[in-house]
This record gives sequence, structure tokens and C-alpha cells, in this order.
Amino acid sequence: MPLTIKRILEHERLEGVRLVAGEKGMNNEVHNVNTIDNPDSYEWFTAGDFVLTTGYIYKDDAKLQKELIQELSRMNISGLGIKIKRYWDEIPKVIIDEADRLGFPVIETPYKYSLAQITNIINDEIFKREGSQLKRYKNIHDAFSKCSLSGGDLSEITILASQMIKNPILLLDSNFNLLAYHDLPDNPYPLTKHLDLNEMEKPFDSAFNASIPTDAKMFSLNLKRELTVNGNKVVCRIKPIVYANQIYGYVVVWETMNKLTRLDYITIESAAVTAALERIKTQQLEEAKLRQRKDFFDDLLEGRILSINALKNLAPAHGLNPEKPHVVMAIKTQNLTNDEAFKIQRVLNRFHNEHPRHTYQAIRRHDHFLLFIEVDESGPTMPDTELKSFIQSIVEKVDTIIPKRHKSGVSNVTTDFINIRKTANLALDVINLARFDKKLMPIAYFDDLISYHLLSNSVDNDTMMEYFEQTLGPLYAYDQDNNSDLLKTLQAYFEAGENISLAAKKIFIHRNSFNYRLEKIKEILNTTLQDSEENFSFQMAIKIYKILQLTIS
Repeated sequence: MPLTIKRILEHERLEGVRLVAGEKGMNNEVHNVNTIDNPDSYEWFTAGDFVLTTGYIYKDDAKLQKELIQELSRMNISGLGIKIKRYWDEIPKVIIDEADRLGFPVIETPYKYSLAQITNIINDEIFKREGSQLKRYKNIHDAFSKCSLSGGDLSEITILASQMIKNPILLLDSNFNLLAYHDLPDNPYPLTKHLDLNEMEKPFDSAFNASIPTDAKMFSLNLKRELTVNGNKVVCRIKPIVYANQIYGYVVVWETMNKLTRLDYITIESAAVTAALERIKTQQLEEAKLRQRKDFFDDLLEGRILSINALKNLAPAHGLNPEKPHVVMAIKTQNLTNDEAFKIQRVLNRFHNEHPRHTYQAIRRHDHFLLFIEVDESGPTMPDTELKSFIQSIVEKVDTIIPKRHKSGVSNVTTDFINIRKTANLALDVINLARFDKKLMPIAYFDDLISYHLLSNSVDNDTMMEYFEQTLGPLYAYDQDNNSDLLKTLQAYFEAGENISLAAKKIFIHRNSFNYRLEKIKEILNTTLQDSEENFSFQMAIKIYKILQLTIS
């Protein structure tokens, strides 16, 4: 049988101990003994503690005396023992009145017993009953072990814990963003009514979050915070999700339905341990997926995937269909913080889920984001009005996070996915070229800019020839003087998406020979071929060369 306040009063070794208030709490269970020696000790108590005090710190302050009873009652402390004849001749009336009102047991202990003696006697009784408690602890542990072994995620862990302690629960990550939550039907303060419960966003305000330690070593056994809801105080009990002294998140109990018992705190501890293991497992899987995803897109955009069959095998795992036409959208950002980058990536992912009609994948590279957007096979060769409206919606979403600190460029439609690198570079080039026509921003389209430079304003042959001579004239002259094919080499380099191996195969020369030619081209043109804007100028000049019917065999 559990140890109760009534059994303590009847104990043969505690003669003279008597109940002075809170008779309604006579059957409160006692699981531990603790002492209070300063007003800041509350966070070290747990439900089911029997608290002992001499009353010294409260002896001259009726307000503190009343608050003491209120606080211990709210914490579901089993009872309070006060030693008299040292600082108090009798227990103050304010304590008795408040304890009776709350049904919180207050026991008067004679001066002849030291606090240590009372502690030892009660602990002896607790140990005798430990067997049944251990069984209950084991049942709690087994429930969470079963949940974990059956593949239960954070949501299932939250539901299990909430149902066991009969209170709503929220799980937050280490940045106080919401991971999961579970409410109960009879909660007088429903979570959805009083908190913003958006996944991976902060449900509590900055003041609440700032009050919670982020160092595991600074956490007490029981952290309590209060929120004012509809003029009433809602108690939140907070337990860190910790592994190896690193905080992976927090369990927040919305204590609005039942006061937590000692077993409830053990349940919360088990939930926190299980959640920590789940967070570590999930984090490791996510990191592995992100590494694989990054490696794939690095290989794709740096021209290391040369086989269309290899691309067809790899791309679907990352949400891409290389057999579909695509548009590439580049979003170039300014002075982006890690937090802003995280928010943009989250918005892009969420927007994708909300608009299944437009399949796309979004990645971050350096100071820009790239979106690979599938287009309808029956659609036009450039983004249509409906797709442009969708792209506009994406830009507006980004603008809510970094207003006026981004520009977007959109390529034309390509069916040559093996050379999607070239299409991605075009999307970035569009952003640079848009400075010639500012009305095209914040979204510029490749087709609009090509039309602007080559077809509008009656560009004549002399103007195009002048452009060619200013860009590739020295290379053309070198070929004429030395009977070389450097211009043809540069053309192959760009047509192969700046992939040296592929370009060398295209003009039937060895890779080393191609590299030698490329270095000679850089020397003649005084370039590194690393500047996307400059590269686009060279490609423009090659196209002008064709338009003027200059021969490139």
C-alpha cells in the first residue's frame, strides 16, 4: 500500500505529530521527503514530496506564508511539516486558513524531533513500499520502449505521454519551434485557441522562450513557467530533451487538467528520453539525406553526371524527373543570415506541398536558391502565364522574409536535362542582364532579355560585328593567324555546359589537349571563365558570329 499523510500521522515512531489543516488531503501519497530553506527552492521539488521546514524564512511575512501554501498545493506536494517551538510557538493562522481552503495537509511536528529524524522515519516507510512503485515505474518505461521499438515518431510519443499524465503536451526543438503536440478533449484552455501551433514555428512568445535555459547543466529538476490566459494563470512544466549534455528540445506540459504526480514526472522523464533518441535518429537520417542531396546537385550542376542513364537512376530519389521539360528559377539574395536561409528553404518546401500541380525541387547554393520546376509537356517553349503567376507567388513568399533583398531570374524551357547546369547558369545570368532593363525586376525572364538584346531597337550588322570584335575579336584573330580552332573550342565548352570531358568528346580531342586550348583562350581573352556575366557575353558573341554567317565548322 502507498504511504499517505494519514499513515504518517498514525506512525508509532512519530508520536505527537498532528494535522492542523487540510484534512481533505489526508490520502495524498508521499513518494519522497524534502526540506525548504529559501523561497527559491520550489523548482527542486517534485509532485509527491513531503516538505519539511522550520518556518524561519516565512516567520515575519504573512504574504510569503500564504504564497508558500499556494505554491506547494499547485505543485501537487503531498503535504507540509512545520517544526514548532523554534521560530514559531504555533503555526500562523494565515497558513492554516489557506491550507484548509485548498485541502492541503499541514502537519505540526514537535520540537523534540529533528528534521533529519522525521526524514529518516518517512524514508524507511517509502523503501518498504518501493517494490510496488518499481513495478509502476517499469510499466511506464515499458510503454515508451514499446512505442520506440514499434517505430513511434515524436507525435506518437507526445500522444502517449499526454494520455498517461492526462494533460496536454507540446514538444519543441532546441530553438523552441513546435515539433508535435497533443491536446485533450476536456482541456479548459485548448491549445489551438491560445497558441500558434504551426509546425516548426514558435508557439510561445520571445519572453517565455528567453526564460528557459539553453544549457542542460542549468536545468533544475522541475522548471515551472506561468502564462496568463483569459485572466487566469496557466502552469507550464518544462523538461529538457537531453542526450550527452546536449539539449535537443523540450517537453512542455500544459498543466490545465490534472496536477502532476510523482509518477507523472517519471512519465515525462521517460517521454523526454524516448524523444531524445528519436530526435538523434531523425537528425542523423536527415543529415545523411541532406549530404546525399547536396552531393547529387553538386555533381549535376558541376557537370560530373555524364550519362543520361545514370541521371535517370539518381534524379527520382531527389524528386526530379529528367524526362520532363524544366524551367530553372534562380533567387539571388543579399546579406542572408542562416536563420533567414532556413526560413526561405522552409517556405519553399511548404509552398511546394501546398501546390502539387507544380512539381519542383529547391536547393540553396552560395548566395542563391535554385528551383527546378517541371512544366507541362504540352506547354509552350517558354513559361506561360499560369506558370509565371505561380513564380510570382513564390517571389512574394520570399519577400515576406527578406523584403527587397532578392532578385529572381527564370530560364527558358529545356528538355535537355543532362545539361541542366547550363540552364541554371542562364537563370543566374538573367539576374545580371536584367540591370539593362530594371522594369523586368524583381523577376526577369531569359526570353525577354534575349529579345531585348538581339531583336529590339533595330540592331544592325555593324553593331553586332562591333560587339563580336569587342568580346571575341582577339580570339578570332588568333585563329586566323595561327590556323587554330580556339573559337570552336570555346563554343564546344559552352555547348557542353562547361563540362570539359564532354566538350573534348564533342570535338574529338583528348581532355588534356582541350585543357591546353582552354588555358590559351583564357590568356588571349584575359579571363578566368568563372564570371557568369562575362561567359554569357562570350556566348552572345558566338551566337552573333553565327547570325553574321561567319563559319564555325
